[in-house]
Amino acid sequence: MNNEVENIKNLFLLLKMKGVGYFSKDLITILSECDNPIITKGPYINVRPFEIERSGFKVGKVLKKEPAKIKNIYKYYIDKFDRVRLIEILDGNLGDKEIYIYNPNEIVSFFFDAAGDIRNVRKSFVDGCVFIKEINYGKFGFSISDYKYENDLVVSINVFEKEHQDVKGATYNVEFKYNNRDLTSIVNIFPNGYEEQRYP
Repeated sequence: MNNEVENIKNLFLLLKMKGVGYFSKDLITILSECDNPIITKGPYINVRPFEIERSGFKVGKVLKKEPAKIKNIYKYYIDKFDRVRLIEILDGNLGDKEIYIYNPNEIVSFFFDAAGDIRNVRKSFVDGCVFIKEINYGKFGFSISDYKYENDLVVSINVFEKEHQDVKGATYNVEFKYNNRDLTSIVNIFPNGYEEQRYP
């Protein structure tokens, strides 16, 4: 796994020099392969399991058209295979981009800020539609997440994270609870016993 982290680090460093322009051809291809984007107020589609809820956000709502006042507007570009290929996050005249590249058994996403600078690179290892592990590498550090399932539902994610200047990293668990397969809570549990509720 150290080799994977190193590979993603090297990719991040390359994109730190190249910026979003590195994906100019990919963006043209994505826009040509996707129909009109789904426009939403706030985040709406979870590419990874419950990533919106885990971030502490509420799921947004679909808009019929792009509003005149652009604030917290998301555009999801989806291809004929129902895969999210690009997310634009708009606020006024500024816009972040998250680009998704799909390979056999893995999904790689690249998040660029409004200035076109890379913010993080994430590689997710998948088995079909099931997320197994992911590595996220960014400006300040990296993390490794391992997913655990019961009855086809994700019940926990073990997260190891480390800031670049730290000698040692730290771990915590993300615990999911359900009622009749409907999500009822997400809680981050830390080794010292501290719990942080992320949802609802």
